[in-house]
Amino acid sequence: MRQHESSSSLSRYMLRLVLFSSFALVLATRKVHRSSIDLDRDSLKGPFYAQCYAISPFALLFSGGVSTAGHSHPYVQVAGVFALLSGFLFYGVVQIRWFRQELDQSFLRSFTDASIGIIVSVAITLGISALFR
Repeated sequence: MRQHESSSSLSRYMLRLVLFSSFALVLATRKVHRSSIDLDRDSLKGPFYAQCYAISPFALLFSGGVSTAGHSHPYVQVAGVFALLSGFLFYGVVQIRWFRQELDQSFLRSFTDASIGIIVSVAITLGISALFR
């Protein structure tokens, strides 16, 4: 029984690693594509690393929020939902600023790029996690 719990826990952590890195990969790819640079391993490396730094606080808030949103105490559930919303707000603001700075474009265009990237990432996340149910 203990072996199964450990294996299941490791699987969940590995799934989260893949899911959050897909956010970084999608948004880095969007940046390279929008900058009219040929997409290859070298052109993707810098933006991907930058996205890995941006995803870390989001992953922490998201994971903590999901864990506490399912708690039995209502105040803890509210804190979990607040952590989830804070995570998405933080991540959205960081992405808008990143696209605006990196591509020297307007707020509206940066908002659009960030929104498309996040929506595609969420869709990939939902698709992949559906495979593990």
